[in-house]
Amino acid sequence: MVERQGNEVSIAAGVRSVLGVAWALVVAIVLTTMTSYNLLPDAPDKWTYDWRTYFFSKRAPAQREDIALVVINEESVADYHYNVVDRGLLAELVRALNEAGAEAIGLDFVFERPTEPRKDQALIAAITASTRPVVLAAIDERARVGTSGGLEYQKELFEQLGVGKDGRIRAGHAFFSRVPGHLTTGDQVVRFISAPRESFARVLADIDGVKPTPSSEYIDWLLPPPRGDTFATLRVPRHKPGFGKGDTEKVLPSGWRAALKDKIVLVGAEFVDRDRHLTPLSVADKIPVSGVAIQAQILAQLRDGRSIRAMSERAEAITVFMVALLGYALGWRARIYWYRAAPYAIGIAVLAVIGVALFAFWHLIIPTTTVLFAWLAGVGGGHYSGWSLRVPRRLFARKEA
Repeated sequence: MVERQGNEVSIAAGVRSVLGVAWALVVAIVLTTMTSYNLLPDAPDKWTYDWRTYFFSKRAPAQREDIALVVINEESVADYHYNVVDRGLLAELVRALNEAGAEAIGLDFVFERPTEPRKDQALIAAITASTRPVVLAAIDERARVGTSGGLEYQKELFEQLGVGKDGRIRAGHAFFSRVPGHLTTGDQVVRFISAPRESFARVLADIDGVKPTPSSEYIDWLLPPPRGDTFATLRVPRHKPGFGKGDTEKVLPSGWRAALKDKIVLVGAEFVDRDRHLTPLSVADKIPVSGVAIQAQILAQLRDGRSIRAMSERAEAITVFMVALLGYALGWRARIYWYRAAPYAIGIAVLAVIGVALFAFWHLIIPTTTVLFAWLAGVGGGHYSGWSLRVPRRLFARKEA
């Protein structure tokens, strides 16, 4: 009788072990497939990533000496007849930055329609006359432009400027990516460098030589230094429209220009109602930041050669398999299911601590959502694996009879 019971236990353990490995393998295949098709929910992965980024990103030791921003806001154009960026104003800024000795000038504006011909021509003349490299923000078929001729106008403008002909005037797409390979997601938070097309920030970063490609698409955000901002930011003062010889002073005072010499200067808009985006650094205050500030972050990352490391598909699959197998074993052997919600809460807490540690010390991102689902599926599989013993028990009983 004792031998029979021992055989039953041995067979049961063998069956449950084999089923555990099979269950973990199925969980890994299903979850990694769902991840590749972006079928898993955004939370908690993005939520936990945003908080990790907010608290544990690298902090700039001091204000950047290679990148600066010149921004136009509501105050800058308060005396204009329309609350848009005047191309005559942009022309004056290009001339002023050229005179200031900027290393390169990046215009973070989309040119998808003509404005006043005289001012359009003034901007073309200022760009072509610049002795400093000028990089323009571009759109492509991914953009939802206001008119069907938007891309055609951009093409014609770039041809007039001679974009790409000698390397002095170039263009790169201005898109941000919120999901790798996609442009939008539910929460509209910018987390990724838009790839694979040549981007605005990439073109600027390569002005003085090709920079390495980050190991993942995550933007490696820089927290501001203990004192001041990450990037020197100059806001165009309020001024009267209309430009003539020597009018660069009113859009970029000469006293500011020393701060821009030998720097890559990004010119962009800082209006409250346009080109504003949430980022992981907005997770606490929910305040969106300007697109040009995000471009500056990406530019700084590319110039520094920094990356956030992410698991490869193979490493993710192995991790998910091991977590599901561990959850299965604990659900079966340790009977943690008796504590009901406890194993799930403990699992979430442990994953959060591990995720924070990996990000803080090694700048490594783990797929929190996928691993959490693997843990839940593993525990559930181990909990209900006893059902798998009914068939072998019946077979063993018939054999003994």
